[in-house]
Amino acid sequence: MKAIPIRTLVYTALCSAIFIVFSAIQLKFAFSPVPITLQTMAVIIAGMLLKPRAAFLSIAIVVVLGLLGLPVFGGKSGIAHIMGPTGGFILYFPFGAMLISLCIQALEAKLPQRSLKKHAMYLLVFLALSSWLAYVVGVPWFMASLGNVSLAKALALACYPYVTGDVLKSVLALLIFFALHKPIMQLRGQQASRRKPASELHM
Repeated sequence: MKAIPIRTLVYTALCSAIFIVFSAIQLKFAFSPVPITLQTMAVIIAGMLLKPRAAFLSIAIVVVLGLLGLPVFGGKSGIAHIMGPTGGFILYFPFGAMLISLCIQALEAKLPQRSLKKHAMYLLVFLALSSWLAYVVGVPWFMASLGNVSLAKALALACYPYVTGDVLKSVLALLIFFALHKPIMQLRGQQASRRKPASELHM
């Protein structure tokens, strides 16, 4: 089993902290228990900066801390919160960060630099994996947690009001990614496990 480099641990902790801070930035609706937050932006940032395993762990750590009772979800925590209306979104987010990171690896290897196609593909990846797939998990969970909510009502309460914000956050993430493309790629490269010298391998 490969040891996790210290740099990767630091970057993972940083992305965990970003998710916690972005969870605290909330705009609440009177008609819905689902607030507007910057959580999906934090998921994109984790996938952007970290390799897949570290991206997953950075958000999963926060979920575990929340389950243990630390108020990491905008002052809320505990099993009751995870099992509540927003729990499906929260449980999806580690997977979203991992999938974004995997797609970045694939796109960087296959698409030419600074092409329109590359920009469009990244925007689609950020939107689909930070938000759209989160709705696939989160909306049914929302319905189940409230018991007597129809799909149409669940979409009206937990999806439609947030779509415009999702697009704006993904566009902002896209601008950040390409403005800082070179240092981001360097940072991802620094997370490769250190190879042992040949002399160590034969000891």
